[in-house]
Amino acid sequence: MVEPVLKPIDTDLPETVNVTLDQWNDLFDRLAAMDATLRERDLFALTGHFRDPDGPPAGPVLRANYDSSSCHIVEGMSMEQECDIDSTIALMFAHIPIRDEAKLDYFMLPDVRYTLNSSYHVPGIEVDDGRERREIPIHKIPNARFAQVGDKLIRIHFPGLCQDEQLARQKNTNYVPEARMRELYNLGMLPALRDVLPPQLLRVMPASFDAEKFRAQQGSDNDRDRPPTYQQSPKPIPGQYVQRVCERLRDIIRMEPVLDWADRFVFVLEGRGLKSDPRSRHPPPEEVIENPDPVDPQDARGQAIDYVLREFHVPQLKQEPGRLYCDIGTTIWGYGPPDERGVSKAISLFPNVKFHAQMFNHLTGKPINECERWVQSSNGPYSKDEDALLGDLGGGRLDVKTPSELGVEEAQIYGTSKYLIYNLALSKKAKRTSPFKCQKNWRKELAEHFTPLAESFRQAPDTHSVAVRFESRLPYSSYGRVHHLIPIPFLCRWLLWLYDHVYWGNKSRRVLAITNSLDRFFTSPQRLSIRSSQVREYGSFVIILIWMVNALVNRPDDGGHWDEVHDSASVHAMVDGQVVPVRDLTMFYLHSLRLDGLPRISSQRTISTKTISYLFSTNKSISLTQLVAKLQGEHDILNNASAPPEVERITEDVWRTEDDDELLPSTGGFVIAPRRGNRQQVVAIDLQEDAPNMFENVFPQEEPMRYPSEELDPEERDVGPTLDQRLSNLLYKYPPQIIAKASNRRSKREAWCSLDASDASHETFRDASLPSRIFSSWVDCGYTHERWNTTVRAYFPTTAQHKETREKVLSGNAQGLHCLEAWLEWRTLLNEHDVATRKKIIKEAREWANREWRWLPWYTSNHLWRSGQVGKKHPSKTPKGDGLGGPWIIFNPKFRKSSQR
Repeated sequence: MVEPVLKPIDTDLPETVNVTLDQWNDLFDRLAAMDATLRERDLFALTGHFRDPDGPPAGPVLRANYDSSSCHIVEGMSMEQECDIDSTIALMFAHIPIRDEAKLDYFMLPDVRYTLNSSYHVPGIEVDDGRERREIPIHKIPNARFAQVGDKLIRIHFPGLCQDEQLARQKNTNYVPEARMRELYNLGMLPALRDVLPPQLLRVMPASFDAEKFRAQQGSDNDRDRPPTYQQSPKPIPGQYVQRVCERLRDIIRMEPVLDWADRFVFVLEGRGLKSDPRSRHPPPEEVIENPDPVDPQDARGQAIDYVLREFHVPQLKQEPGRLYCDIGTTIWGYGPPDERGVSKAISLFPNVKFHAQMFNHLTGKPINECERWVQSSNGPYSKDEDALLGDLGGGRLDVKTPSELGVEEAQIYGTSKYLIYNLALSKKAKRTSPFKCQKNWRKELAEHFTPLAESFRQAPDTHSVAVRFESRLPYSSYGRVHHLIPIPFLCRWLLWLYDHVYWGNKSRRVLAITNSLDRFFTSPQRLSIRSSQVREYGSFVIILIWMVNALVNRPDDGGHWDEVHDSASVHAMVDGQVVPVRDLTMFYLHSLRLDGLPRISSQRTISTKTISYLFSTNKSISLTQLVAKLQGEHDILNNASAPPEVERITEDVWRTEDDDELLPSTGGFVIAPRRGNRQQVVAIDLQEDAPNMFENVFPQEEPMRYPSEELDPEERDVGPTLDQRLSNLLYKYPPQIIAKASNRRSKREAWCSLDASDASHETFRDASLPSRIFSSWVDCGYTHERWNTTVRAYFPTTAQHKETREKVLSGNAQGLHCLEAWLEWRTLLNEHDVATRKKIIKEAREWANREWRWLPWYTSNHLWRSGQVGKKHPSKTPKGDGLGGPWIIFNPKFRKSSQR
C-alpha cells in the first residue's frame, strides 16, 4: 500500500491575497460580468482561484483569503444588551402544581410527533431496574404527550418501560405505543377522573380509549400504507381538580398489576419560545441577585420567570424532589459609527471563534484553562457551529457535566442568522437538501429549495441585522448569578461585525455559485456517459457541494462520514510527518473544481466509493451499478411520465419473530402469508456480502479512468468492483427482488406466497420442489422451451429490448419488471460497455440462468407475475395446491428428466 503523499492540488497552489468580505463580493460580481458562462465566477466562489479583473486576461491565477482583521469593533460603534427567559423545564415527581384558575388540556391518544428524543442537557432521573440503580437521561425514558397548559407542553415519562422488549423493537424506542396508552386510560386515568370530576365535567371524557379512537381516527384501517392518524381533541380539566386527579392516578397504578409498567411515572413540563413574549424580556442585572426567593418586586428577572410560568405555583415546581430549570438569554446588537447626519445604522455582529474559551469561561464560571482545553479538543463537551463556512465567525455549545457555583448545565453562543431558516418541525431545525433529492428531481429541488434559499439570503438585509445570543440553562435557584451586564471591553474583544448587505450578500452569492455548478451537472446530457470508474470524481463533486450549501443554512455536518467529506474536499499539508487536511485559508474552499466538461473535482483526492454509495441513498449503501444509474439520471426515464416510483426497502427481520419452519412447512399445510403492499414500487434488496465471483477471467480487466491533466497523481487509484463481480452480485439480487413482487390474492387480504423476500436467496430458484411448498395455490405451466427462454430474455434483455419494455410500462402495457432494481441496474451495466462487451454480458448471464435456475414465474402478457385460474383439463397448465389459481410457474426444460417436484 502506497503511503499518503502530497498531491499537485496541495502543492501547486496560486499566490494568496487577502480580501475583505466586501471585496470578495465585488470580485464575484465583476467576474460574473466579464464571463457570460459564469465559469470564472463559480471557480472563484468555490475554490478561491481567480485572475485579477484589472490585470491582463492571461495574468497569474491568485487565491483569495478572507481576512477578518478589519471586522473588529472600533471606536464610534455602539452595542446594546437585553436579557430574556427563553424556555423552562420542570420535572414533577408528584402532581402538576397548576393554579386553580388555569386549565389543563388532557390528551389521551398517542402522537409520535410529541415524543421527546433530544437531550435537555440536565441531570437525568434515578431508575431502579431491579438489578442496579442508575441515572437515565430524561430523553432516554419512553414518553408521551400528556397535556398542555397554555403554551406549555407536559409529557409523561415511564421509567418502567426503559427495559421493555416491545419498545426496543420499535424504530422510535421512546414512543409509547397505543396498547400501553389504552391501558393507561382505561385502567388508570378514567377511574381517576370518575373519582374526582363532577358529572358536568366528566361528560366530556370518553367512556373508553377505543371510543375516542373511533371518534378521532382519520383514514381507514384498510389503508395499510401509512400509520393511523388521529384528530387530537384536548379534554379540559379545571386547575382546581388537577392535583387530586394526579394523586388518584398514582394510587390506582400502584394497586393495578396491569399498570405496573406505569409506576413511578414523571411529569416533565416544557415551555419553549418564551423570549418572543415582551414580558419575558428584562434589562441585564448589574450585580448578583442574592435572594431570589421570595421574588423581590425590583427583581425584573424573577418577575419575568413568574410571568412565563403564570399558570403554575412556581415555589411548588422547584420544591424537591421536583426540579425547575430556566434558559436565560442575553441578546447583543450593534450600530455602526454615526454618519454625517448623526444616524447610526444597524450592523451584524458575530461571535469570534478565537475567543470561545473566554466567552464560555464568563458564561459558566468554569476555569479558563478547562475552557481552552475543551475548545481545542476535537471531542468532548464543546462543539463549534461555524457560520457559513467563514472560519472566524461562528457560535458554539458547551455541555457542562460538573457545573460551577453558577449552576450552568449548558451554554450556547450563536448568531441570530439562523432565525431566517429556523424550522422546529424539521430534524435539523432548518430546510436542507441531499444528493438523493437532487438526483431524484433536480428541477423540483432547484425551484423549491435552491432558488428560494438564494432569494431569502438576498432579501435578508432589508430586515435582519444579525445579533449575538448567549444562552444558559440552569436551576431556578441560580438565576440571579448569571447573565449580568457584560462589560463593553469584553464584547469588543469577543465579537466581529459586518454590514448586513455584505454578510447576507456573500451567502446569497455562494448559493448561486453552488446552484449553477450543480445545474451544469444535473442538466448535462454528458451525465449518460459516466462510467463506474468515474463515480468518485462526479459523486464527490455532488456530495461536497450539497454539504457546502447545507453548511450555509446551519452548522456544517461533521463526524463519521461527514469528516471524510470535509477532508476529501480540503487541501492537505505535511504536519509532523503526516499528510493531513488543513484549513490554510479562513473561508472553506474546494481543493479543485473542473468545469471543462461535465463538472467534477480532481481525481487526485475524492471521497471513497463506499461513502458516496451511502450518502447518495436514503437509508443504506447502494451498489456501484445503482450509484452509476443515479449519477447518470437513468431512472428518470421512467419517472418523467409519472410520479417517481416509491422505493420499497425490504430488510431482514433482525428480531427473527418468525421461525423458518413456519415459512417453509414440511407438511401439507400452509401458513397464510399476510398481504404485502405490492403497488408499482421499486424493490431494492441488497446483498449482505458479495456473491461468489462466477465469471472470473471471463471479461477483460478494466483500467481506471485517468484524466490527462492529472497524470502526476502518485497514488494508485482503487479500481473498485470489477465487471465480473458486479454481474455476479446483480444475478444474486434477482431472486429476492422477484419474490418481493409476488402477486396477491384479489379476494382475500393475503398473499399467494408464504416465502418472505428477506428469506429468498440464490437458492430459491434452484429448488424445483419449492413452488409446492411456498404457494398455497399455483399453476404448473410445464417445461416449455419457448416459455422459459422468453422469461430469461425478459430478465436479461438487450438494450433495445430493455427500451421496448420501458415504453410498454409508460403506456400501461407492462407490469413488474421495471419494479426490480436489479433489472434497472442491468441496463446501466450494459450501457457502460461497448457493443462487444454487452453481447458477452448478455450471453454469460442467460447461460448462467439456464444452468442454475430450475423454476421461475412465467413472464407472459408483459407481466412479471401472471396469475389466475385455469381449467383442470388445460393441456399445458395444471392447477396445483388448493386449485384456486395463483401464480403461473414454469420450469427449466434442461432439468426435465431430473425433476424431483
